[in-house]
Amino acid sequence: MKLKQLCILVLFGFLFSLPCITLSVNAQSEPAMNDGVKAAIKELKSEDSNVRAAAAAKLGERQFMDKKALSYLINALQDKEAIVRGNAADSIGNYRDKSTTIALVDTLKKENEPYVKTSIITALNYIRDEQSVKPLLDVFSVEKEENVKLNIMQVFGNLRASLAVDALVKSLNDKSARIKESAARALGSIGDSKAVTSLKKALKDKDINVQINVIEALGKIGDATVVKDVSTMLVSVDARVRCVAASALGKLGNSDGLEITLKEIGNTDIKVRRAALEALGNIGKITDNVVQAILKASKDADMGLKRSAETAAVKLGINLEEEQTKLQKEAIKAQPKPKPAAKTQASQAVKPAAKTQASPAVKPQGK
Repeated sequence: MKLKQLCILVLFGFLFSLPCITLSVNAQSEPAMNDGVKAAIKELKSEDSNVRAAAAAKLGERQFMDKKALSYLINALQDKEAIVRGNAADSIGNYRDKSTTIALVDTLKKENEPYVKTSIITALNYIRDEQSVKPLLDVFSVEKEENVKLNIMQVFGNLRASLAVDALVKSLNDKSARIKESAARALGSIGDSKAVTSLKKALKDKDINVQINVIEALGKIGDATVVKDVSTMLVSVDARVRCVAASALGKLGNSDGLEITLKEIGNTDIKVRRAALEALGNIGKITDNVVQAILKASKDADMGLKRSAETAAVKLGINLEEEQTKLQKEAIKAQPKPKPAAKTQASQAVKPAAKTQASPAVKPQGK
């Protein structure tokens, strides 16, 4: 009987010790908070706004990033000083943690300082959570600050937010060229054919940069019905517009812009030449002239141009080293062969001089 009671006591003792063992294991598996993180969290409560701002920024630096600090950074979004709120938003964005989305969008709706709004939107851009689209649309519809709206449109584009297409299409008629450019870029990234009709109308915009972004958007969306409209841009007075149009047509399977593009490879404007190289890659047609143009650009002193040439070569499957070797061999073959030297008449052999008759030996006189 005593043995049985002893066994029961041992069993109960083991069962009661399990929670302690579990807590001990968890405590060991969870890394301790960095002293620098602890200090920064403490500094977020400082009466000095500069100290709080520095602490908020510090918690977003790689060596001090700790998810346990996120709740403190979220609280810092309500700080009375804009610089603290802005730094807190920047740091939250560095974590890329979707659990912070709701807190960020709620703060954005109440925020009045454009600088802080931009920081919050940038954070949302890093996080890339689809939950942010609807509240961002609400903010976008009433926002007056251009830079804030530009940042929101960038988020729409990166998230490929179809929900934002109508608002972006409306923005194509904005007075600001920057807003129209950004709207076109976002629509191109989203790729919804619902925007095609409005984008075709925007081809007539007077601003060259708007035209360029609209053409690129149409090329990305890939609706073959726009070929005729984009082709009209091949005769633009602006060389870059012509190249971008040729590039967009290439994406749509049309090579009508090839000859125009080849002409612009020699343009003095680097931007035009880069656009032309991109167009060659997108058109996808390989000719001797195309290969030579890309090969020549790959040796240019401008690094950006060289990279554009290399990118075009990769798209077209052109091996630049092989083409260079082939070109050198052809150049050697094309060189005229040297004519063999004319044989000169051998000079006549010099006859050996006639032997002179030896003088008679002088006889020794007799003694």
